[in-house]
Order: sequence, then C-alpha cells, then structure tokens
Amino acid sequence: MSRPRSPIRLARVPWRGASQAAAAEGPPSVADVVRLIYPPEVAAAVLAQLGNDRPLSGLSELRRLMAPFDRQTFPTAVRVNFGGDDVVECEVDGVRLALDTADTSVSRTLIDTLTYEAHVTAVFRRYLRPGMTVVDVGANVGYFSALAAQLVGPEGHVLALEPNSENCRLILLTALANHADNIDVLPLAASDRRGWNYFSAHVGSNGGFIASARGDLLDGRGTVVASFPLDDLVEGPVHFIKLDVEGAEGLVLAGAKRLLERDRPIVVSELSIEMLERVSGTTVKDYVGAFVELGYRCHVLHPESEEVTEVTDVARYLDEWTDIFRLEELLFLPPPGTPNG
Repeated sequence: MSRPRSPIRLARVPWRGASQAAAAEGPPSVADVVRLIYPPEVAAAVLAQLGNDRPLSGLSELRRLMAPFDRQTFPTAVRVNFGGDDVVECEVDGVRLALDTADTSVSRTLIDTLTYEAHVTAVFRRYLRPGMTVVDVGANVGYFSALAAQLVGPEGHVLALEPNSENCRLILLTALANHADNIDVLPLAASDRRGWNYFSAHVGSNGGFIASARGDLLDGRGTVVASFPLDDLVEGPVHFIKLDVEGAEGLVLAGAKRLLERDRPIVVSELSIEMLERVSGTTVKDYVGAFVELGYRCHVLHPESEEVTEVTDVARYLDEWTDIFRLEELLFLPPPGTPNG
C-alpha cells in the first residue's frame, strides 16, 4: 500500500529548490507563484491587478501582495504567517501596539495615522473606569483590548475574543509590550451555542464566518474555530462589551442573554443590515429590539464629529435605515439605576 503524500507547506519551502538546476534559476516570478496558489480564473484576475511580472523576493513580499485581495472574491487555500520582519511596534493613543505591516485593513491605518476609530475610542475613554471588566468580542489586532487594559488598570480585566490566530499573536505581543497582565486572550469565536464555525480572513486582519457546506469545507479558505456563548465563557460582573464581528453580532447577542440580564453592561456594537442578515440570520429591527426590551437606550456614534446621539424614536430610525451596506456604530446604555446605567 502506498504511503499518503504529505502536503507541501509554502511557508517552509525555500524559493530555490533542492536541485542545483532550480537554484541556478533564481527566485520564482510573481506570476508563477500566483498561478500556484490561486485557482486559474482567480489567478488571472489577481495578475490583472498586480500588473508587470517580476521576481518575487520572499515570503514577506508574498504576504504584502496577497493582503489586499479579499478571500471571498479571490479564494485561496494558502496563507503565509507573519514573521519578525513583518511586525512593527508603534504607539497609538498612549498604547504600544504590535502591528502587521502587510495588514491593509487595520494595522496600516494605525501605523500611518497613529489613531483609530476616534468615535469608539472616545466611548472607551468616557465610560471605562479602574476595576471594570471588559469583553472585546472580535478583538482583531487588539487596539481596543490594549486601550481597555490601560483604562481599567491592573485591578480590572479584559477578555479579548478573536478567532484569527494571527491576530491573537499580535494581541499577545501587544500585551507583552505594555506589561498588560490584565488581558486574557481567547482564540475562539463567540456565538449562540457551543460548537464550531467555519472562519476565514477576508482582507488583512478582518475576517468572519463563512458558509460550511461540503464544497466550502473542501476549498481550504477557512479554518474551523471553536465557538461558545458568552453566557458560558464569562463569570462575574461584566461592565462593558465591544462587538465587531462582521455580521455575527446577532449570534453573539443570542448567546449572551443571561449576561445582559444579570450585569446590564454598556455595549458598543458595529452593525450592517447585509452582514447581520447574511451571517446571523436576523434583522437589525430584531437585534436593536432585543436591547430595547431590556430597557437599554440606543445611541448612534458619528465617526465624523465623534458626537453621540440618542435615538428617541427607534422604530422611525430603523425604518429610515434603508442602505443595507451602511455601517453604523451603536451604543447601548443600560437603564438608569442599574450599576452601569
């Protein structure tokens, strides 16, 4: 009986092959590598955007070339993890961050502007106090986890949930850079039940749940990640929750009902009608309505002005939200008289 062949891992294969002939040829071209790692029709589209062909200098350049291509549109089973030369440290709003220079979605913004989502940052600074417990659901590269750890102090606690293991490595490096022993990283997803989800990076550090039919599981774009309800993960009082999970917010909410009823934490949540319906199978009306039924007051965060506007007529606000692709950042404040109200 023949032995099964071991899969080739691109990250472990040197550019020059084992033979002298391959070594004499030098590094492969961008076109050669793109045709190797993408399906034929996808490779053609990638090469059309990359332009002129040239030799590929190494894995770091390959990561930078792949980073801007959304894996939903340009699927590939190949991923190249970052190494020491791909990571830089910089200070953003007084917090040291380890960031991936190839990440075009979040890290690049932080590196280039030394700021990030000022309207959400302002909410963190306004409401977080020493000793609080913060749950960062969809922690991404860890900016808000690190900011929260600074604001709640050593007597506080930050729970960073992130299913992308590369992002988790950045969060751990950031925690070390800030001596933030109050950050606990859980490399998993929050959802409505215990089990698993099929997760894929989209662009750079951003990612989300994708379909898990047989064909999807075979194509290699994603990884199977463990999923747990927040109700099963978090003990003790929770004071603040940040939700940014690319449409899975409805699933997270469904798995956090006991926590919300018990602790009434402040919640800041990104929302998109299209993503929420596609990933969570729920509507914005039902999502916001669940908070309203618990007595929460709904507010809109305005990125341009950093203003916070209370929604006094929730039904009208939702009826006027007609652009399904529009992203909104909502702040839910618990009823007055509750510990966080």
